[in-house]
Amino acid sequence: MRLKIIFLPMQRKFVLPINLNAFIRSLIREHITEFGSLCEEQVYGIDKSRGKFNEEFDCYTFSQLHIPHRQIKGDQIVGEQCEVSLFVSSPNEPFIYCLMQALSELDKVMIADTPFSLSELEILPPLTIVSPAFFSCMSPIVVTHPSDFEYIQFALPQDYDLSKYLSEIMRLRYEDCTGVALPEAEIQLQFDANYVLNRGGKITKLINIPNPENGANLRVKGFLAPIILSGDEKLIRFAFDSGLGVMTSDGFGMLESLGAPV
Repeated sequence: MRLKIIFLPMQRKFVLPINLNAFIRSLIREHITEFGSLCEEQVYGIDKSRGKFNEEFDCYTFSQLHIPHRQIKGDQIVGEQCEVSLFVSSPNEPFIYCLMQALSELDKVMIADTPFSLSELEILPPLTIVSPAFFSCMSPIVVTHPSDFEYIQFALPQDYDLSKYLSEIMRLRYEDCTGVALPEAEIQLQFDANYVLNRGGKITKLINIPNPENGANLRVKGFLAPIILSGDEKLIRFAFDSGLGVMTSDGFGMLESLGAPV
């Protein structure tokens, strides 16, 4: 299920940090947690043992904040008074309904230090997803792979076993979210060759995510390009609803359906 949120800035001009992932994540978690224990029970209808929502639940994703006519100045975004959009998606329908209800009761929301009013909240019609499926990225995709090192190893688009890593990740996430194991399920990822060629092969992004609490940066490697997913349709559907790859609740891996590949 996918929720479209339209914000209106309450200032004629506004300035935001160039990376908003941590602020959007905090916005979602703060307001759905404040909405009450009933909502948490609905979200955790499958497995209450996973702990508090604001610590454990990650079966969702969100898009980048779309700001029309924006200007990038250093590490800041400068915007004008116009509609700003955000999409939040999850296979857990109570999560989306609770988030929608919680936001609808607010007079304003703060993103970083900028106040916004809520102009529109809309649950989008469901889409049929079949294999193979063609997607664009609404936020970068992040994939990790096993490593003997203590630090996180990020997979790159050219890695031979990228689809293998991705299948393992999505099987684990699917089981954690639904309680159902898909031990044999696999998905294959293919990049849009024309897009990659036009970009000179440069589809990898290095993203610095600042922690608003301590100011430390988390450096994340992801990739951003139209993709084709084929294979197990349950995993492909799950990837569309909850995000593809890891760190989806940090605002990575959100997909937009472009239909069947030509």
